[in-house]
Amino acid sequence: TADGRAAAEKIETPPWEEIAEGEAPGHLSLRAAVGQLMGAVAQSAHTANDEQQARIVDIVNNARREIYGILGED
Repeated sequence: TADGRAAAEKIETPPWEEIAEGEAPGHLSLRAAVGQLMGAVAQSAHTANDEQQARIVDIVNNARREIYGILGED
């Protein structure tokens, strides 16, 4: 609408830049990687056969264990 366009023109910083403002680059990379992983897993729920889904579950479970292993490091 015209009102919406007028309001959008008043915004100096786009919302997607505001969300990232002040965040460490590593945090943003992690967020992007998780989003991409979620997309791939969601797609596999619709397209993978039973054997592929079992392999994907193993990969996700192993990744979770590895992440906790990293968090447990000194």
